[in-house]
Amino acid sequence: MKISSIFAVSLAVMMHISVVAEEPSETFQLENAAIQVRIERRGGQFVRVSLPGNPVNPLSWAKTKDSMPRSAHEDAVFKGHFLCMGRTGTPSPGEIRAGVPMRGEQTGRLWNVTALDERSVEMDCDAPLDGLSVRRRVVLGESDSCFFVTERFQNTGTLGRLNNILQHVTLGPPFFSEVTRINTNARQGFSHKLGYPDPHRYESVFPIGQLDELAERTTDLRCSSDPVNYLTAHIFSSEEPFGWVTAYDPVSGLVIGYVWKIQDYPWINIWQSFEDGRPAAKGLEFGTAGLDGTYEKLLNEGMKFHGVPSWEYMDAGETIEKSFLTFLVDIGPNLKNPVLVIEEGRLKINGRVITENLDAFNSASR
Repeated sequence: MKISSIFAVSLAVMMHISVVAEEPSETFQLENAAIQVRIERRGGQFVRVSLPGNPVNPLSWAKTKDSMPRSAHEDAVFKGHFLCMGRTGTPSPGEIRAGVPMRGEQTGRLWNVTALDERSVEMDCDAPLDGLSVRRRVVLGESDSCFFVTERFQNTGTLGRLNNILQHVTLGPPFFSEVTRINTNARQGFSHKLGYPDPHRYESVFPIGQLDELAERTTDLRCSSDPVNYLTAHIFSSEEPFGWVTAYDPVSGLVIGYVWKIQDYPWINIWQSFEDGRPAAKGLEFGTAGLDGTYEKLLNEGMKFHGVPSWEYMDAGETIEKSFLTFLVDIGPNLKNPVLVIEEGRLKINGRVITENLDAFNSASR
């Protein structure tokens, strides 16, 4: 009897271990000696990026269940950096009736993890209501404080469709505060509330953000001391291959940055939220759209800005690939706004090399 009991317990333990091995926990971490990255399977969200010995997490922002939009996935709670797919904002009335949630089905689904080790993960998610799927690979460098993300999107339907993809990066306190500084190589842009019907009418050039029709209210988008809520959209010079954005917290000395190919993501949306007079969220969202809205509205208004549309087209069965690099470095407190330089495939910030060769990092991650 005792032997049988021991055997039964041992079998149960073995079965449990097997299940855990096949089904990673809903939150897991990738790390090397220089950086730690935490990802949630629910929504495939990047919820933490940090350095060993430094507890400050730039991606600390999170919605509460009560504050989520009514049209969002019932299981979704937006956090940190998550992926928008199928659309960047609210679905059309017909799509809502069909059950399509705000920002896409993948925001609330439990992503599948197909391969996982200390420095890399492969994961995927299907969005059958949208007729889309995404396959993602995340790879940390061997010793660099950066990671590379490649995502392959497929139209699984039998018809071509309009599509939008947005990397919804949102910073939260304490990293985001009145002293946080933003920088990017983005150029012309406009306030979302002034975008329709002609985004050129009230355009400005980064870092200036025009907040009203008479240009009586502008703000320096690099700074965070102006307690105003805004959302601006910007495009990049056609002569540059890479777009980039950085955020610097002079208190912790940390800089988080993103780099991507402009042909993948031709837009960046910068937004700021203050609640009760205190910094709540700073959005650095790069993607294929500069304006929210249903595709019907975007098409009817002919929404292009300097020839750049706020949508892309995916043919039936088509697969497209997009990628970006994320880094987090400590450059010390109380410095001026950090300067990012990309030259001959080398990525540097304030003279410090982040990665030796963007193309080599790209190839190594695939």
